[in-house]
Amino acid sequence: MGQMGKNTTLKQNDAQSSKLGEKHFWEDWIGRIYTSVCVVLLLVVIVSIVFFVSSKGLATFFENGVSLKDFFLGKTWSPDEEFGALPFITGSFAVTLLAALIAGPLSLCAALFMTEILPGRGKRILQPAVELLSGIPSVVYGFIGLSVIVPLVRSVFGGQGFGILAGCLVLAVMILPTITSIMADALASLPGGLRESSYALGATRWQTIYRVVIPTVLPALLTGVVLGMARAFGEAWLYRWLSATRRISRIPLSSPHPR
Repeated sequence: MGQMGKNTTLKQNDAQSSKLGEKHFWEDWIGRIYTSVCVVLLLVVIVSIVFFVSSKGLATFFENGVSLKDFFLGKTWSPDEEFGALPFITGSFAVTLLAALIAGPLSLCAALFMTEILPGRGKRILQPAVELLSGIPSVVYGFIGLSVIVPLVRSVFGGQGFGILAGCLVLAVMILPTITSIMADALASLPGGLRESSYALGATRWQTIYRVVIPTVLPALLTGVVLGMARAFGEAWLYRWLSATRRISRIPLSSPHPR
């Protein structure tokens, strides 16, 4: 009787295992099918976007007869006659580089303050401010630039106030949270043994920072700067808004009054 009971139990366990395996088999196939459909849909969307943008953009050169030389080197933008994009291209690169030069050192100082100088209290104070700045829409930055930065530039440098200076100042504040967050994460991920080894050799805190900490995480710091530049370069409409490139063919600090 005992042997028969064991056999019955084993058969029941085998049946349950078989049902469970079959259930897992179908769950696995459903998951694979769902994932494949999502991947295919994503690829279709990406290819459609690239095709639409490319077809509309290249039609300017192939159908409308606009030459690449006039497009990249022309200084006048008039959609009915001329398509000179040089002021937009030059202005975008210039504003992006200047914004990175302004925001990079400030972000590095803020990240060092949160992780090296005053890790506890500094992070509690600066981290909420950085997160608050990162959550502000770019439209708000543009409105603040028009209502505060442009009048300030006008009062200091004269002219209308629109120009490369107003654009780079606003973009520098906009990309500051992005660069600061990446730099702070990079500094926080540094192994503590490096700092302790530097202190054991008699180095001061500042010597440890600029001779050990910063050289070790320099690639990650540069990555943060590059990502911030990518965001600044993507805000082309904000630069156009604050620089008034429709009325000027050069990129001064402040556009002059119209004559």
